[in-house]
Amino acid sequence: MNASALQQILNTTLDLTKQMMLCLDRENACLVTRQYQQLIETAEQKQQLADQLEQQDLQRQQLAAGIPFEQYLKAQGDQSAQRCWEAIGYNVKLCAEKNQINGRLLQRQHQITQATIATITGRGDNSNRVYDANGQTSAQTSLLPNIEA
Repeated sequence: MNASALQQILNTTLDLTKQMMLCLDRENACLVTRQYQQLIETAEQKQQLADQLEQQDLQRQQLAAGIPFEQYLKAQGDQSAQRCWEAIGYNVKLCAEKNQINGRLLQRQHQITQATIATITGRGDNSNRVYDANGQTSAQTSLLPNIEA
C-alpha cells in the first residue's frame, strides 16, 4: 500500500476515536441522568464504533506487513501521518479513561439497584436485622414467613 492508503487508514481511525469519545460522553450523560433507553442505544453505537476501530486496526497491521507499526511509520517519513498516529494514541487513552469512569458509574448503579432489591425483598445480608428505638439491632421475626415480593 502507498502513503495515501496509510493516511486514509490513520484519518479514518482518528475520526472513529473522536466519535468514540463523543459516544462515551453520551454514555456518561445517560448514566448520570438514568436515561436507560438511550443508554442501550449508546451501547450499541459504542459496539459498532469498537468494531470499526478493530477493522481499521487490522488494515493498519496489514499495511505494516509484520513490521512494528511505529517502525513502519518512521520509515515512511511522513510527519503528517506521525502526528495523526500520536493524536490517535492520545484519543485512545482518553477513551480508555472515559470508559473506566463509565464502568465505575455503571457498577455503582448496579450495586445500588441490588441493595434496593435486597431491601425490598428482605434478602440482604442484614435483612433480618432491625433497629429498635435505642438504635440497637436485633433479629427481626417476620409475621409472614416465606412471603416474597
